[in-house]
Amino acid sequence: MRKLLKAAALGALLAPAILGGAAGVAAADGPAYAEHSAVATPWGAGSSHVMSGFGGWDHGERGGQRMDRGDSGPGYMAGDRYAGPDGAWAKATGSGFTPGGDAYYFDTFKAAGPNGAASGFTGAHS
Repeated sequence: MRKLLKAAALGALLAPAILGGAAGVAAADGPAYAEHSAVATPWGAGSSHVMSGFGGWDHGERGGQRMDRGDSGPGYMAGDRYAGPDGAWAKATGSGFTPGGDAYYFDTFKAAGPNGAASGFTGAHS
């Protein structure tokens, strides 16, 4: 019961932070929308992001790999992450066009806790 109360309290703290995060532009060309939020409490930490636009966006480099969309077409991506004392999870959804004009879609979810781990992935491309 105590864990449930902690989760409810964290949800009450996360919801306004996720829904009211700061917005900014993160695209190279054309109209764009980007939002990111993050929160940390004694019960855990979470973050979320939403990006959409025309043209590409640059996410910098992670693990020696470029994380950008270059001069690609319209795209959308959203994701959430949470980690706490009893486990962690991450989910992401995205769709758009590659610089070569191929359409793509993906949806992924990963979770790990004291009783095990699980993951799922759905993807499609033209």
